Amino acid sequence: MTSTFEDRVREDLHAAAGEVAFDHLDPASVIGLGRRAARRRGLSRAAAATAVSLAALAVGVALGDTAPRRAVAPVGTATSSTPSTASTATARVNAGAFGSRSELRPAGSTMAYTVRGLVSDGHRFAALENSVEGVPRTVAGLRLDRPELADVAYTDGPLAILVTQGPVDSIRMGSTGFALDHLGSAPVAGTSQWLTVASIPASWTKPWQDLAWTTGTGQRGAARMPASFTATIPAKGGGAGWSPLPVRFTARPTPTGTALVEVEKADSPTLGLQHLGLLTLDPGQSQEFARGDGGAYATLYGLTRSKPVSVAPRGDTAARFVDGWTFTTVEVTGGVWATAIQLTGMDDSSPDPVPSVSWTDGTGASHSFDLP
Repeated sequence: MTSTFEDRVREDLHAAAGEVAFDHLDPASVIGLGRRAARRRGLSRAAAATAVSLAALAVGVALGDTAPRRAVAPVGTATSSTPSTASTATARVNAGAFGSRSELRPAGSTMAYTVRGLVSDGHRFAALENSVEGVPRTVAGLRLDRPELADVAYTDGPLAILVTQGPVDSIRMGSTGFALDHLGSAPVAGTSQWLTVASIPASWTKPWQDLAWTTGTGQRGAARMPASFTATIPAKGGGAGWSPLPVRFTARPTPTGTALVEVEKADSPTLGLQHLGLLTLDPGQSQEFARGDGGAYATLYGLTRSKPVSVAPRGDTAARFVDGWTFTTVEVTGGVWATAIQLTGMDDSSPDPVPSVSWTDGTGASHSFDLP
């Protein structure tokens, strides 16, 4: 890992997590910081995305590199759009890991990105960056020697990212699915490859489909998206404000054995999914829970090494959850379960309305977790 790259990672982590810069960098510390930052109640969604992207770069793998696959039904044709023309890119000199920087402006979008080459752990990456309130951040990194892998980042909504052999004229979600909007491609300087992005509509609440792309010269290719799993937190009879809520978990295990799981949830059955943040579970760690969003549909999220068959959030008062709760759980990678819990009785009367959560697995063993 070059000193230039290490210095930039320290700067990005410092900006994203609000902690002191590191004197050294290793995968465990980066992933650990991502875990602590993502579960911090005041963390922005942008900072959580930065933490997971940097964690993946630090361990030298593409996001979604080793995720298990799950068969999904073919995409229908109910949603369609007109393919956008790929944006042009201009290169400028940069003293980065290799090559120069390229600017990427997706057609029809107000977002602007920078593409540059980075070297980490002996691998070369195409890194996508943008700025939030003037602070640069890395939003995604894909290994250049694994162009068959795509990923999803979260900027102004979900963003498909893939490595291609030239500017792309169209990208489809699934080989016969709908076309994505706001395409943009930029060269990765020092290589013959390009980094391409396209917007995914928030209304897409199904698991990710693999991507099919076409260049202006007619060249075609495909890229595999990370494994994702959708579920619905059930509605509950009685009480006001209850609805079944869709959730999506996107799993990214790493060579170190740490599970990285992005969480998205809709605020109602008719609204699109919103990105909430990142959950991680380290090797040897049996459980991890975090508070989710607030409001009428307050939620908790967790990763466990066995399947919860019942859950019991503990309120700060005996009457806090008198109307109950509902939950759903899915296996997102080998032996790791993701759980989402919908809570009632949430308000601003207490700074810590949910001190802990307990759950029972299929053997009848009880577990508890104190929420940070």
